[in-house]
Amino acid sequence: MALHDLSCPECGAVSEHLLGKDDRWVEVKCPECGTAMTRGNHKKYDGMRIHITGETVSGGCSYNYYDDGLDCQITSKQHRADEMKRQGVTEYAPDPVMKRHREEQSYIKRNSRPGDAQAVRAINKEKRAASKKRQQAAVDRAFDNAPMPSLNGLGD
Repeated sequence: MALHDLSCPECGAVSEHLLGKDDRWVEVKCPECGTAMTRGNHKKYDGMRIHITGETVSGGCSYNYYDDGLDCQITSKQHRADEMKRQGVTEYAPDPVMKRHREEQSYIKRNSRPGDAQAVRAINKEKRAASKKRQQAAVDRAFDNAPMPSLNGLGD
């Protein structure tokens, strides 16, 4: 239940009414003149509906927004791709080790019963293994990029 401000279509009086989400067409009487009011045909309520126009992506998100990362208004998928190319920015690519972990985790979840302790242990084991692989890869990259010390002056 929520409080809704309804204005009377006859006298214009505004009054608060406690209505549930399914009470869109429930009639309430205006306290001033007794005219029936409903939330369903209330202009203020109808004006608050979300209207999506233009190019959209799955899930109904509109491609007309300000992108903080690109620091510009994005109007379409193509515009976003062009702007990213112009600024030299690439799409996020997930870490392949973690991507494989997430796929393995999804497989285990799909093929096990809810609350299965063995499945939870398998997911945690896979997560630890993926974390260990990522850490080892980070150490390897650090050693590959580290400058090699000079061996001059050491007793040969």
